[in-house]
Amino acid sequence: MDISVVRKAASFKFFKTWTSHDECRPLVLSSWQKPVIGSGMHKLQSKLLNVKNAFRVWNKLVFGNVQRQVKLAAAEFTRIQNLIDVSGLDSDLHTLELQAQLTLTRALNFEDQIWREKARNQSFIYGDRNTAYFHRIARIKSAFKPISMLHDGNVRITEPTTIEEHVLTYFQNIFGGVNNCVDNGLVAKVIPSLVSTEENAALIAMPLFEDIKNAVFDMNADGAPDPDGFGGHFFQHF
Repeated sequence: MDISVVRKAASFKFFKTWTSHDECRPLVLSSWQKPVIGSGMHKLQSKLLNVKNAFRVWNKLVFGNVQRQVKLAAAEFTRIQNLIDVSGLDSDLHTLELQAQLTLTRALNFEDQIWREKARNQSFIYGDRNTAYFHRIARIKSAFKPISMLHDGNVRITEPTTIEEHVLTYFQNIFGGVNNCVDNGLVAKVIPSLVSTEENAALIAMPLFEDIKNAVFDMNADGAPDPDGFGGHFFQHF
C-alpha cells in the first residue's frame, strides 16, 4: 500500500465536549450576532464560518494540545503527592491535591471524549474509557481518508499534485461541457403524473418552524459532521 507523505492542514470539526465549557455558549452567541449580508442560506453559511473561525482560535487558547494537558496535569498531581510523602499531609496540600486531581480528571475526560468523537464508535458504553482504542480507530480512519494512488488506464499516479489535476480534469470533462439538451417531451410521455395539484403545493410549501425543529432533532447527534465541520449535536445544542 502506498501512503501519501504530504501533510495537509487538519479540517475543522466541532467537538461536543466544548459545550461543557462556560465560555462556549457566549462565544457562539457573539459570533452568531455579527451582521452578515445576503440571502438566507448565504447568511447561514457566513454565520457558521464566523463561528468556525472563532472556535479555531478559542480551541488553541483554551484547550491547546490535549495530550500535553493530560501530561501536565498528571505531572502536577504527582508533584503534590511527592510533597505530601515528604512533609506530610496538611490542609493546604490537601486542597492542592484535590484541585490537581480535579484538573487531571477533567483533562482525561476531555481526551477520552475527543478521541471517542474522532473514532465515531458507538459500541462502547459512555462510562467506559478506552482512549488508546479510540485513538487507534481514529488513526486508521485518518490513514484511509486521503487518496494516495490512482490508476489512469495502465498509468499509476502517486504524485499528490498530479492526482489533484487528474481528478479535476476528469470531472471537468464530464460536467464542464456545453449543455445542448433539448426537451423532446420524453419525460412527460414515459413518467406518469402521480402528484395532484394540492399535493404539489404541499410539497413545495415553505416548511413550518416545527417541521425544521423536528428534522434537526431527528439527526444523529454523534454522526459524521457536515463538510463545514458542524454535526447534529451543534445544531441541537444551540
